[in-house]
This record gives sequence, C-alpha cells and structure tokens, in this order.
Amino acid sequence: MELIKQFGERWARNSENIKDKRMPGKKKGGQGVYILYDGSTPVYIGKGNIRARLMDADMDKRRKDSWDHFSWYVIRTRA
Repeated sequence: MELIKQFGERWARNSENIKDKRMPGKKKGGQGVYILYDGSTPVYIGKGNIRARLMDADMDKRRKDSWDHFSWYVIRTRA
C-alpha cells in the first residue's frame, strides 16, 4: 500500500499555485503535510488542510517573506 496519495513538489510561491485545483481542498480530503522552502532550504514544515495553511502562510507577517517554494503531500489514511 502506498503512503502518499497525492503530492506536488517544489512549486513556486504564487497565487495560482497556492489555489491550484490539483491540490485538494478541505472538501476533497486535502489534509496532509507541507514544506516551505527558502531556495533549497526547508524553513517550515506543517500539517493540516494544505491549501488553507498555505494561504495562511502567504499572509502571515512572521513567515510571509521567508519562503519562495513549497511542497505538499496528502498521506493515505489507514483503511
């Protein structure tokens, strides 16, 4: 059984990518893990509703200017 159900790696930080329909939202099981990068350096790892958390990080005063790319992973739940 595969651990990762869906993923996107090293997406540029922009509105189009953060709202990209390939990344599932809350209603489509968009719970998972995301990583924020500054260049090639991971600066933050989080979990939860991926799209909502990325939108929050994009607006957050503390993290706003510290990342330029992100990766996301939807983890398969146990059956």
